[in-house]
Amino acid sequence: CSSILFDLGANKGTHVRKLFEPQKYPHAKVLKIYDEFFGDVAHRVGPSSETGLCAYGFEANPLHVRTLQLIEHHYLRVGWSVKFIVPKVVSTVDDKEVTLSVDRNVKHASWGTSAARGVIKGANHVLVRTIDFPAFLRRALAARSNGVPGQVLLKMDIEGSEFEVLPVLLENGDLCTGRIDQLMAEFHPEMRKDVSESITTAVLGHKCGTFKALAFDDESFVNDGMPYPCPLGGCRP
Repeated sequence: CSSILFDLGANKGTHVRKLFEPQKYPHAKVLKIYDEFFGDVAHRVGPSSETGLCAYGFEANPLHVRTLQLIEHHYLRVGWSVKFIVPKVVSTVDDKEVTLSVDRNVKHASWGTSAARGVIKGANHVLVRTIDFPAFLRRALAARSNGVPGQVLLKMDIEGSEFEVLPVLLENGDLCTGRIDQLMAEFHPEMRKDVSESITTAVLGHKCGTFKALAFDDESFVNDGMPYPCPLGGCRP
């Protein structure tokens, strides 16, 4: 890989699918960013071995594990390098057991989750382990193809955990050209009212090379359900 999408809070994998299969998600807001950042569709749909484009997705909700594994399976058959790390709570420490709150309302359970305490009333609780994302990022960037830097986009929608992770990325110098070139994040100030304003302001105002941070998330096609792509040899009749 040389150019990478890191999708923190992958949910059902729709943001990754919009990257490689944009034709299935017409008018999604993020498509313009992908076109500008990773190149047009004709380039992106080629095998990762030729384009250098890869994606890593992280999701804490155990309800999405099977769907994300299926996407990964079908994408590898097409030649797209995609890996979902599930179920894992994005954090700054590894392998810590935390309680994840999952909304009891079945209509909300697929997206109504948080590792922050008390923010989802009447939730179900499951134990999920954390992953140290800053450490994962260092390893992934160090392993880029032939050390050749490409474009790195970080999408973040992790229901309050951004206020733990972003200060470490800032301190490490990761929010900078050549590391993470662009951040698009949905901030959840209600999750951490004590620090949310100061961290959000610091990140959105941060300057390092051509790094750019956007308060942005594309919630279109949240239920997804699009068919999986055919393998390189074509679909069987």
